Amino acid sequence: MIDRLPPGVFHGIQGLNLRLRKRKYIRKNVLPTFITERAPIHTRENLQCLMAGMNMEKYIPLQWLKQTTSQYFGDEMFVAE
Repeated sequence: MIDRLPPGVFHGIQGLNLRLRKRKYIRKNVLPTFITERAPIHTRENLQCLMAGMNMEKYIPLQWLKQTTSQYFGDEMFVAE
């Protein structure tokens, strides 16, 4: 999917060498910057209210990104299955 993006839209994922063309990239005990920049922080004061609006019982940042229609101010990327 990354190859289908227009030039200049995607600049990689910090800490991953995508030129290796692996089928999967696994990071253990590290939440990628891509996710932390786009999902609310776990200490956000109104996080429970935001989660209720998304029908989420447990806060999982990647799940949040899959469900939200909100966009990060730095780009137009979004997460989908």
